[in-house]
Amino acid sequence: MSQSRKWSGIETCTGTTIGFGVAVIANYIILPFYDMHPDWNAASYVAVWFTVISIVRGYLVRRLFNAIHIWQNSGKYIRGRNN
Repeated sequence: MSQSRKWSGIETCTGTTIGFGVAVIANYIILPFYDMHPDWNAASYVAVWFTVISIVRGYLVRRLFNAIHIWQNSGKYIRGRNN
């Protein structure tokens, strides 16, 4: 049985929420090494953009792999019946 779209979205959002926290802290710590000195607000805004992109990317990749899985299984089922 495949994962529903709803649960794909929930799983992706959960993982990305954790990633958001890591990204905010990483922006605040790493960017000063590149002569950028963000405050927590700026670090958060950058992380928000990357988080939105990550949610969309993660959801689309999961749906793609789910579609490939369904396509492969349906092809085996059809070939199995025809032979």
